[in-house]
Amino acid sequence: MIESLIRLLNSIPADKVFHFASGVILFASTVHFIGSFYSMIVVASIGIIKEVYDMMHKDKHTPDFMDALATIIGGIVAYSCTIAKINL
Repeated sequence: MIESLIRLLNSIPADKVFHFASGVILFASTVHFIGSFYSMIVVASIGIIKEVYDMMHKDKHTPDFMDALATIIGGIVAYSCTIAKINL
């Protein structure tokens, strides 16, 4: 069981982990100022805008919908910590 989980975690590309962590950090850094609803809007917007930027600059960037999704999921995980009253 543990070995399967470790294999699964090791199969996640580092880029997706970075986007996930960015979503968590972005949510955590804005939630105290604008609340959780608007923080999620900020996280989702920035995740999507970053991929639109990548799409417009394909010569130097690679657009990937999964990057935006990883960012948003990071925000959702951070949001669930606020619901459970877990301090970030």
